[in-house]
Amino acid sequence: MNKVSLSCFSNNVNGLNSPSKRKRLFNKLRKGKFSVIALQETHIDQNHINYLENTNLGKVFVSADVQKKRGVALYIDHNIKAEERFKDREGRVIAVRLDTGGEKTLLVNIYAPNGPKSKFINKLKDNINKTEFDHLIIFGDFNGVVDKTLDKTFKAKNSKVTSSLPKNFKALMDEYDLVDSWREFNPDLKDYTYYSSRHQANNESSTPQ
Repeated sequence: MNKVSLSCFSNNVNGLNSPSKRKRLFNKLRKGKFSVIALQETHIDQNHINYLENTNLGKVFVSADVQKKRGVALYIDHNIKAEERFKDREGRVIAVRLDTGGEKTLLVNIYAPNGPKSKFINKLKDNINKTEFDHLIIFGDFNGVVDKTLDKTFKAKNSKVTSSLPKNFKALMDEYDLVDSWREFNPDLKDYTYYSSRHQANNESSTPQ
């Protein structure tokens, strides 16, 4: 297989209904000149998907809920051939396949449930298995950690415990030889992509991206 080179950006944006927030984010992303942009928690409902359209960022593929919650989006550079392969209607999953140099790269952007995830992961795996591709990249907010020792710290006894990702997620990683890209470059570093101070707790965690 040939190597596929893509410059990618992924982030949980925690809502994009504010026009000023969208403008600031889109301007920042435009300057980055990314091949692929994956956003989670857009909070844009199905009636306002056009809010996410921005030709400077590329062609956008969206999964949105009927309410202003959840929501995922993938922007693909206009110079890359891309087609939507599968998505849900709850704003949790969008998958796009790229044709890059004669090879197919499947991009999946997810926003996983806060609670039990096994059913969600099983359905995700089924959809991936039904799709033809040469390379697989999964972006997203998984609302869980792979390794609690490295990916989470507790600074208060009453801090809310972030669950480990279920065994079927780890099986998915093994089956497709997936790695946590951030952890791959920072094998021992304790740094975090999420901070919570609820219930007087300093509760930090790093979710795979």
